[in-house]
Amino acid sequence: MTCPPQSPDLNPSKMPSSGTPFRFHGYHSSLVLILMRGLPGSGKSTLARELLSTGPSGLILSTDDYFAQRDAYCYEPGLLGAAHEWNQSRAKDAMHDGRSPIIIDNTNIQAWEMKPYVKMALERGYKVDFCEPDTSWKFNPYELEKRNKHGVPQEKIARMMAHFSFPISIDIAANSGKSPGCSKHLPFRNYRCHCAPGNTQSFRNCFNSLVIISPQFCDSLQRVYWTMLLGYCLDMQS
Repeated sequence: MTCPPQSPDLNPSKMPSSGTPFRFHGYHSSLVLILMRGLPGSGKSTLARELLSTGPSGLILSTDDYFAQRDAYCYEPGLLGAAHEWNQSRAKDAMHDGRSPIIIDNTNIQAWEMKPYVKMALERGYKVDFCEPDTSWKFNPYELEKRNKHGVPQEKIARMMAHFSFPISIDIAANSGKSPGCSKHLPFRNYRCHCAPGNTQSFRNCFNSLVIISPQFCDSLQRVYWTMLLGYCLDMQS
């Protein structure tokens, strides 16, 4: 993996060596906003904690914090809008105080979800970076269901995956608008199944977790199926 040039406080040699793979995009300066991206259970929050040490006054801000009460998590869908506004307000205050890096630990599936953070960062002289884990299971709903800590089912994860904005950039996020449509660039088109060789049920679980996306993706899902089947057969022969 090749990263863009790093500023002194974001030098890869100073990053924690826990073995978690990561990918950087964008620019760097002494004031940095890092927008984490990833499906539930993909390793996003683990990576965010590692990145926290890359600056002297960094902090992690997550919309999920709004639903944390006395060490318990109590999610209420009706309050999600208020929770996002609350987190954006925290980010604005942190930028006013010159904190860096400011790490937004949300799923940030669609570009418009990151727009408020990108706009306030550019207005306050912050450089914006997009960061996502590079774990082998990050687009595997079956595995993500097992790994995420909030009990998000694979059906919902697969729907989130269908809306995953890709590619992403500062311009794309800053000029985005909220849209109910799914991403034109499905990240799982070239998805390779990581099933145990010889385990046909494991293979069925991998594919079935994707077959809950709307009918408009039939052609894409057929390609996914044959891509996964080919990978499965190759694993069987290896």
